Amino acid sequence: LEHGGYTTPSLNDTLYLHYKGYRRIENLDEYDGLKSLWLHSNGFEKIENLSHLKELRCLFLQRNAFTRIENLNGLKSLVQLDLSENNIHV
Repeated sequence: LEHGGYTTPSLNDTLYLHYKGYRRIENLDEYDGLKSLWLHSNGFEKIENLSHLKELRCLFLQRNAFTRIENLNGLKSLVQLDLSENNIHV
């Protein structure tokens, strides 16, 4: 696998999905052991489908198309979040 990941999703603690051109955050259900998730530089407009990642500590969402910070409540282990270079207005 790219970046030396395991073929069994639940064994991966880091997943690199940056610069892929994705539009939706989805199909991560089997990656429940993730501690670090790199989703920057895609075309995401909504933060979604991450609440099952209970062990996630680092989430990189910079350089997407987010306008709101939402759906992060379930990420109780999160200590690092990068939302820079989005279109978020507070």
